[in-house]
Amino acid sequence: IKKQKPVKIRNDFKKAYIAIQEKKRLKRTGGIKFEWNYIFPEYFSPIYYLSVEKEKIYITTLFNDAEKKKISILDIKGNLLKHATVSSLNKSTIHNNKYYYFIDNEDEEVWELHVKDL
Repeated sequence: IKKQKPVKIRNDFKKAYIAIQEKKRLKRTGGIKFEWNYIFPEYFSPIYYLSVEKEKIYITTLFNDAEKKKISILDIKGNLLKHATVSSLNKSTIHNNKYYYFIDNEDEEVWELHVKDL
């Protein structure tokens, strides 16, 4: 059991998140703008994603940066080993203590695979 102080969602996060989503939506719709009602909870969920691999637990959490996530790496008994900050804008996964994610290179019109050691 890990006690964690709840992280309140700040207004600057909401504005940045909405701007990112609107940019994606405009790209998908060819510039057609739709009205969208965003509803945010008061606090971030304590766990966004959980992965267990090779005696390590990876817990991904969101915080007040619309472009980043925090990964807490614990041993199998729950002892914290370290934290890492990673991009939250892209499709991603964790494998062999590495964070794999794609970046959409709009100039070249390709997806780029990036790898970050955790």
